[in-house]
Amino acid sequence: RNLFPAEGGFTARAVAAEREQVAQVELRKRNFGQRDRQLLATAGLSNSRQFAFDSQTIGVSAALARESNIIWQKDWTWSIGAQALLTSQRDFSLARTEPRSTFSIIALPASVTWDRSDDLLNPSRGFRLTGRLSPELTIRNRSNFNYLKAQFEATAYQPLGDALVLAGRFHIGSIVGASRGVIAPDRRFYAGGGGSVRGYVFQGVGPRNAENVPIGGNSLTELAVEARYRFQAFGQDLGLVAFVDAGEVSTGVSPAFDRLSLGAGVGARFYTGFGPVRVDIATPVN
Repeated sequence: RNLFPAEGGFTARAVAAEREQVAQVELRKRNFGQRDRQLLATAGLSNSRQFAFDSQTIGVSAALARESNIIWQKDWTWSIGAQALLTSQRDFSLARTEPRSTFSIIALPASVTWDRSDDLLNPSRGFRLTGRLSPELTIRNRSNFNYLKAQFEATAYQPLGDALVLAGRFHIGSIVGASRGVIAPDRRFYAGGGGSVRGYVFQGVGPRNAENVPIGGNSLTELAVEARYRFQAFGQDLGLVAFVDAGEVSTGVSPAFDRLSLGAGVGARFYTGFGPVRVDIATPVN
């Protein structure tokens, strides 16, 4: 709803799912001070029960960002913000007798992207490089500690003829300054699932405890290679995909490549005016 003309949007969002429930409100002011710069403020509640943890969180955040869009796709975009969270969490990797922990978290996330791809929604040529830094201060059990969460992601696209595109993705992350065990479970790194290593269940890649529960880690490695074939059939714009994904989560701070979990599969694409819709099926290789 545009409550603050011009271009002042108010959004209310709700999620009611088996593993996650969310209620959130958002205020967004576009073209804030200059074209394609936005000011965003959010506040919300969430309840999440994942394989690795259970959490109830209340939080507020604000961010200033330079946006890209399909009318004017920019080479450089950035975002800088602040986030305050109060969260109660149970770490399922610990003994069941362990009490819940309450974390008060203040984070200052920032990101910058260099985009040299040819299309914002469905690139077929070029590359994108994104760096993310988030200094975070946590108060837990009357003690406080801080750490830095850093991530780097690169994607590249190379056409092989008129209809075939080879795409690659490389993503690493590291949390420096605090050990895995004291960091809030939902702030650790996990891997596995449709947006990570396909063929594995969500949070299914990485170290586990004796009861097979994911424990998360301080570092993350993800790689993917995908061959995309696009064609016309039945009056529609369709595509077929073959891919191999790999990933690893480690309790050390340095991303590692020695215990990569591999997944492979095939997929279908239906190309629309707002981007491709995908369906993938994959299986673990190792």
